[in-house]
Amino acid sequence: MNAIIVAVDRLHAGYLGCYGNAWVLTPEFNRLAAEGFVFDQCLIDSPQLAEIYESYWLGSHVSERRGRGAAQTPFAGLLEAAGRATTLICDEVEVCEHPLASAFGEVIRYDAPADAGDSESRGGGDPAETHLARFFAVACEWLAAAREPFCLWLHTGALGAEWDAPYEFRRQYADEDGPSAPDFRDVPRRMLPEDYDPDELLGICQAYAGQVSLLDLALGGLLELVRSGSLASNTLLAVTSARGFPLGEHRRIGPVDDALYGELVQAPWLLRMPDGLGAMDRSQALVQPADLFATLLDGLQIARPAPCGSGQSALPLVRGDQQWLRDHACIFGPHGERGLRTPAWYLRRPVRAAESEAPRAELYAKPDDRWEVNDVADRCPAETEALEQALSAFESAAKSGSLEQLAPLDEYLVDELS
Repeated sequence: MNAIIVAVDRLHAGYLGCYGNAWVLTPEFNRLAAEGFVFDQCLIDSPQLAEIYESYWLGSHVSERRGRGAAQTPFAGLLEAAGRATTLICDEVEVCEHPLASAFGEVIRYDAPADAGDSESRGGGDPAETHLARFFAVACEWLAAAREPFCLWLHTGALGAEWDAPYEFRRQYADEDGPSAPDFRDVPRRMLPEDYDPDELLGICQAYAGQVSLLDLALGGLLELVRSGSLASNTLLAVTSARGFPLGEHRRIGPVDDALYGELVQAPWLLRMPDGLGAMDRSQALVQPADLFATLLDGLQIARPAPCGSGQSALPLVRGDQQWLRDHACIFGPHGERGLRTPAWYLRRPVRAAESEAPRAELYAKPDDRWEVNDVADRCPAETEALEQALSAFESAAKSGSLEQLAPLDEYLVDELS
């Protein structure tokens, strides 16, 4: 069996139709969701790209590795040892030059053309001349000549690098009676003031929606290549995102400070199995990047190394053999910020404001409060305290290498499980 993994950095899950969006046109993502299995609650474990890729390629949670070396054969090395050729195609230096990327048999780095600063050459009128279209064209050209069995890993950071879709892609989302869609190309990155202009935010969202529609179109070409040939019956396909892209939900636009809110930490993950397993189904189970490692090895029938990290295969969810992998998932920010998610709650512990001041935890009811609008920590002190204790227990277990020994949480903290 072959495997194709598509990782799109900075893809906001809330802008995909298969994740509930009703106004952004994403027919290819929607069709893929109908052909495959959708994980509704995929949460990153760190907002730092290098750490996310260590989780993808080593199968361990970021907390298991911080402060310790990772003496383990990475994902690509395991596949190479099992006789599968591995190729990484990426357009982001941090991924191409990641130490673990050297395990791939082939690394192809896509660089945007030197004239990318010119609006016309950046796709001012032709979608085929955009960054995303060219990137996926490289991938399709590789696939057309691929020798099986193979594993192709695609990573693009285009959504966080340049918004070069033709103007009509964003204009289609502007109301005839409202302001015109903006024509800027540079990716915004800033905090909005408290009295920000809602029309400005609307324009930014329209521009981002245009890029997502362009991504959908470019991805569609790859998907059609997989569906139309011999790959359809023997290729596992996973599409996910390394991180989301804040679009004003907490006055943040783009990667400002890596605050651990849903718009950043929730990622799409769609899995298409060649035999149709799990088609048109979805799960609310909490999954994280390390689980992709275990799932791919399981799907390709390659043994996991021992010892291994805490990542778990999600295929039992796809088969319907079980409903959950874990009762809580943790997210570790780079400067001490932490997040803990259960099916019923999300606890966010911000960075300490001052040495003498303990950070005030925030609590949000899940899954109803999808983008963390209503902080209920003051009204639910018992749940807040219990989840803070669970977070501390998780950190302690990770440091000692005993995450598998964590006790289950009390039922009232995970009542969506019951």
